[in-house]
Amino acid sequence: MSRLRKIYQDCDVFTKAEALVDKSRARAEELAESVDNEDFKQLLKFFCETVLAEETPEEKPEPNVLMPQPIS
Repeated sequence: MSRLRKIYQDCDVFTKAEALVDKSRARAEELAESVDNEDFKQLLKFFCETVLAEETPEEKPEPNVLMPQPIS
């Protein structure tokens, strides 16, 4: 698996794939804007915003750790 990952990285596959996704997202948004029926346009825009949404890095919440308190 690590060998395959190295090949992909050497060929810059991930960057190229991201560029293709961005291009497809932009094209889908253009097509949604060109629709005359307002309800259908809103549905297509919703799909663009949800299904084709740009990935955001996951934020991992900091765990709440209970700390013992000194007894006074």
